[in-house]
Amino acid sequence: MGRVIESSLFVASLDELRAVGAGWQTPPAQPVKLKVINPFTVDPVEVASTNPVAAFAGAATKLDVSSLHVAPLNGFDSEDIDGLAWQFLGAADYEVARGFDVPLFGPPEEGTDGIYRVPVRLVERFARMSAADVDANAAHWARFRKSGWYEQQPTASVEEEWEDHVRVLAEVSRRALSENRQVFQRLSFGERRLLRRKSRGE
Repeated sequence: MGRVIESSLFVASLDELRAVGAGWQTPPAQPVKLKVINPFTVDPVEVASTNPVAAFAGAATKLDVSSLHVAPLNGFDSEDIDGLAWQFLGAADYEVARGFDVPLFGPPEEGTDGIYRVPVRLVERFARMSAADVDANAAHWARFRKSGWYEQQPTASVEEEWEDHVRVLAEVSRRALSENRQVFQRLSFGERRLLRRKSRGE
């Protein structure tokens, strides 16, 4: 078995998000001070945090978004939203969009889904792309992924997944704007069975 992170985008209003995240909590309006232990010095320190401090009584660790429009994204990790914003937004808009916004917090248990709000400016940028722009930017994104610290010699199927990131985000963004909803990214943690090839002679 191996640990995997699956990513998807979904379209929802804030009310719909709260409904599918029953028992999840909104971050406090202002950071609260928490006492934690420094893992290196083992000394108690005080930090400012926007994590809820109340108990998550009865909260599910998984979000049931089956009632919403969901778009799976193979090979799309938690840093890709930031990479897309850096590639497709101007400097000022990127500074606004670069931070991860956590609209709801789930229980602090291993395996709990993570949820982030896709920056509104990035959604607006993708929603207004023409079909030709989507094709051009999909190719641009794949070239960017190959040019840096990402995978250097990807297979054709991996490149297609990268191009799909742009196409899927554009489709989901158009839907969100037309329905007056927002786009959220969900990261689901799970197990995947790793199949071992039999050697010759087995």
